[in-house]
Amino acid sequence: MMSAFTLGYLRRAVEATMVDTAQIQAATETPDGAGGASVSWTTTATVKCSVDQAGKSAQEQMVAGRLTTTMPYTVTLPYGTALTTSNRILACGRAFRVAAVLEGGAEATCVRAVCEEGS
Repeated sequence: MMSAFTLGYLRRAVEATMVDTAQIQAATETPDGAGGASVSWTTTATVKCSVDQAGKSAQEQMVAGRLTTTMPYTVTLPYGTALTTSNRILACGRAFRVAAVLEGGAEATCVRAVCEEGS
């Protein structure tokens, strides 16, 4: 088990490698009066990040009866960043839907999210 000092050092070192900025956003639905709702996004945090392609090729999936192609990304955020699959991330001029948040356990040095481009 790592000491608290070593773990803190590693977390700061990982964060120092993050060269981009991310806005973590949460959705708010407002009824439109016609049985539907409009969705607006509110920024809940602004943190450092890095965005990398998660693999070398796109993934194909069926959406609404049509074959679509998506490229998975890994977005790395500082340790302690609050993030769930209901959030989206704005980074590098793009919006990313959070598909999964990877748990790192007690000795995690960062928060990693598997994302797809698009809101």
